[in-house]
Amino acid sequence: LGADLLQVPTAPEAYEARFEEMLGQLRARGIAGLVFGNLHLADVQAWFETRTARAGLAHVEPLWGWAPAEVVAQFLAAGFRAVVVSVMEERVDRRWLGAPFDERFVAALAARPDVDVCGERGEYHTFVYDGPGFRAPVRFALGEPVRSEAYWIRPARAG
Repeated sequence: LGADLLQVPTAPEAYEARFEEMLGQLRARGIAGLVFGNLHLADVQAWFETRTARAGLAHVEPLWGWAPAEVVAQFLAAGFRAVVVSVMEERVDRRWLGAPFDERFVAALAARPDVDVCGERGEYHTFVYDGPGFRAPVRFALGEPVRSEAYWIRPARAG
């Protein structure tokens, strides 16, 4: 993508402060705004919008209102590659940690009525490492699984 990587280690109790700190760092680097991938949770969208505005940055939500199944279908069809880096234990089986975000994973999610296939309620998170717009795949390594509150996480580290 040609963008510098900015990794900000955090923990749930420090997330807001670290996020706002990161916004300040981005603004200092000359970044004018951020693009988010929220689809339909107004409270989440408002949380990010409030903080980016307070930091003097533009807040853009190009996928707002899209159907989750359509987002996933287009993501996969476009050739993006991602890996599952966290799962909410009560909704997504831990065995998916480190697995590719692919049709198999999406089918497992779709089989559960309490899971949003895009993970909009925090059911899972991914790390996108390749796809259209990438000059080359991002080199990364996954750490060992760790438990944090209701989640299992495999941290992705650059390199």
